[in-house]
Amino acid sequence: MHTTLTENKVFDKISFRENNIAKGVYEECAFNNCSFNSADLSGITFRACTFNTCDCSLVILNNTSLQDVNFVNAIPRQVTDKAQP
Repeated sequence: MHTTLTENKVFDKISFRENNIAKGVYEECAFNNCSFNSADLSGITFRACTFNTCDCSLVILNNTSLQDVNFVNAIPRQVTDKAQP
């Protein structure tokens, strides 16, 4: 199985609820002012990424890996490990 690797990319002001994030590995990426509100991040790996002023409310994290990530001024209101009906 082929896994997509995204390295050193900057994502600015993207709503990942409306624009699905591609499955794969994200390494040393920066997410600035992005919305992950209710986004499904299942099966994605984030390595050494930074989430700057991101809305992480109700994000779905089934089999998601967060390795050495930083959250700066993030909004982590509620995290769930199950998809909402």
